[in-house]
Amino acid sequence: MTLRDQIANDASVVFLNTSDFAETVTYIPYQYVGRAYRANRSIAAVIERPIVEVLSQDGEHAIPIFTVYVANSSTLGIASSEIDVSRDSLAFPEREGETATTRRITRMQEHDNGMLQLECR
Repeated sequence: MTLRDQIANDASVVFLNTSDFAETVTYIPYQYVGRAYRANRSIAAVIERPIVEVLSQDGEHAIPIFTVYVANSSTLGIASSEIDVSRDSLAFPEREGETATTRRITRMQEHDNGMLQLECR
């Protein structure tokens, strides 16, 4: 096993273990004409909830910003090469225990061999 394989394995086995830190979310790839169909899939993710960005001076219009960590893998998470930033989405609850809502992936903040750090709004 190479170091790259070990990093990816550790990311999914340790950090993205749903018994410890992670929870299950739904990855929803954007579908459009001319692109091969990509099915929704359940993946493990760690979610930082939320940082609120104020969109107006009156403070009345705010959008929560979520940071989501997933495995950089097309089978265990989302591969950095397959993600379509600003079109793909993740479905997860705003608060643990609530009903999941769909949020657009607005930015890939960081990525390495093991993990992706995504911004969702």
